[in-house]
Amino acid sequence: MSTAFGPKTAPPSVFPAHDAAAYERIMGRWSRRLAPLLIEFGGVDDGDRILDVGCGTGNLSYAPPEAAKVAAVTGIDQAEVFLAYARKLSNDPRFSFQHADARALPFVDGSFDRAFSMLALSFITDIEHAVAEMRRVVRPGRTGDCSSMGPCRFFRCCGTPQPRSLEPPNGRAPCSRR
Repeated sequence: MSTAFGPKTAPPSVFPAHDAAAYERIMGRWSRRLAPLLIEFGGVDDGDRILDVGCGTGNLSYAPPEAAKVAAVTGIDQAEVFLAYARKLSNDPRFSFQHADARALPFVDGSFDRAFSMLALSFITDIEHAVAEMRRVVRPGRTGDCSSMGPCRFFRCCGTPQPRSLEPPNGRAPCSRR
């Protein structure tokens, strides 16, 4: 007999997050290379309020200020050990990190100008609800952009212009060795 998981009974993530420092040693170096490319793909503007869904140790969260003078970046994750690591990286009041389920974001509609999710959606047990939540909390006419594991593709999961998918900007593959 198999057990079916529903949106209300499935865990928020299937990623085994136990050691943030170990994650940084293994994946952080790649995440730091990918983050600016995803930001370039999605775009950010001065004054934007940004949501980072599945922020992990904060590699994407800390990338937008390098592209624009953002107003705020909020990172959410289900792993408190990763959130604690991300919080220690800066005392800049524009950054906040909180424990939340991507399938039920604790924000009012239209709270953010942009939402990003880097390498996290494949670990969320109900991607459809997570993307619907990203769409809900992003202002109308703005976007939600994601990157996936595997072929290092970027895609727009919600917003205007319409959803799209393409290779990394300028043909750069952040996961390849150069």
